[in-house]
Amino acid sequence: MLQPQPIPPFSCLDEEFLNILLDKMTDAFALHRIILDSQNKPCDYEFIRVNKSFELNTGFKASDIIGRRILEIAPDIENYWIENYGKVALTGEVLEFENYSKTLKKSFFCRAYQPRHGFFAVIFTDISNRLEQEKKEKILLEKLKSSEKLSALGELSSGVAHDYNNHIAGILGYASLITHHPEGSEKIKYYAKMIIQSAQHSADLSNRLLDFSRKSPTKVDSVDIEEVLRETLALCHRRIQDHAIIQHTEFLADHTRLRGNKESLLNAFLNIIINACDAMTQGGHLLIRTRNTLTEDDLQRLEFNRDMTLGAQLVIEIKDTGCGIDPEKIKRIFDPYFTTKGKKGTGLGLSSSYTTMQQHLAQIDVSSLPGIGTHFLIYFPIQDDNKTYLQMKNQHQNTHA
Repeated sequence: MLQPQPIPPFSCLDEEFLNILLDKMTDAFALHRIILDSQNKPCDYEFIRVNKSFELNTGFKASDIIGRRILEIAPDIENYWIENYGKVALTGEVLEFENYSKTLKKSFFCRAYQPRHGFFAVIFTDISNRLEQEKKEKILLEKLKSSEKLSALGELSSGVAHDYNNHIAGILGYASLITHHPEGSEKIKYYAKMIIQSAQHSADLSNRLLDFSRKSPTKVDSVDIEEVLRETLALCHRRIQDHAIIQHTEFLADHTRLRGNKESLLNAFLNIIINACDAMTQGGHLLIRTRNTLTEDDLQRLEFNRDMTLGAQLVIEIKDTGCGIDPEKIKRIFDPYFTTKGKKGTGLGLSSSYTTMQQHLAQIDVSSLPGIGTHFLIYFPIQDDNKTYLQMKNQHQNTHA
């Protein structure tokens, strides 16, 4: 019969046991000695021991750093690391915190404690992926909220616009009768014409609200986007010249045709480019670029997974060096009736552009910095001309589902 083996006392296994324990840990571990300056303030720290997870997380080998100081290894390290760890080593206070290391280009969750006065041990975990995922989820949540809000506004706008048009029709009808009445004076007829002009302007605003509420273009054809952009720039030529704007066009895309409504696309681009020109009243640079290649930044901006895209993309960039938009305001630039132009703007231009892009299954994204400029990115799925718009729309919805 086998006799049970006695478990040796801990002191016999001390060093070996500690090495095994540390190297089995999935979290990174490091033991340090704090270094003080002439005024007894923490100014550096020395590496005493690290485990294998530390090496994996930092890229530093134990043989290269043991016995050396952090300012020798990473001279540009942020001072808050030394301050936090010095507090632990000198006071015995346990600290838990999250910090970003510029040296390692990673974010860490750290727990530091004092094993003996003047020393500190730290256990840390790389949380870079978690923070990046949280950032993406926050962006998607904001986009979802914005989409739901715009959808609700679209339904409300549709109902209001229909009722509004009914009343305008009556005003236009009676005003037209006055202008054609044989006994009416020229002055009265003139006033009636002013009423008609004003009512027609109101009807135009109302119809733009109806456009905002529609889910798809009214008429669909094969459209060359670069041709539409050239026509848009031709319409803006005078404004570009008057504002002393230097125009740059880079048409780099090989595939530029898609199915859509040319008039609504032209109007959408017109709204964006006019806004860009109005932001550069003292001159600047306007860049219009088309391309089919997607960058890593594009893939992060796109709402759908890179493996779930509808195939090739046509990317439109419209970039200006104007006054830029405040971060709080940029969240609302696609909201109906929101304008940064004061009384000069209706607040329907960019909301109309946003709706047009949605109708064409495109995604529009904007970034801006005050004093630097604004950058619009529009992503169109390149569609097979043999497919109907409805087929593409259903495919797009099924992909998202």
